[in-house]
Amino acid sequence: MLLLGLVPISIGLVTDTLWGLGAAAARGWFARSERRLSVVGGAGGFAMIGLGVTVAATGRAD
Repeated sequence: MLLLGLVPISIGLVTDTLWGLGAAAARGWFARSERRLSVVGGAGGFAMIGLGVTVAATGRAD
């Protein structure tokens, strides 16, 4: 039972570590260029505006 409990914890630890290292590498790559950072910021802003418009257009009527 102990082994069965440790398997998903171990898998989660490994995958979360890999996600964290990948995100740190991507952030470092984006941070090396001011243009890339501004494109990412613009894309994030555009996504937020799109989500806001979607919620406003499809929100509940009550």
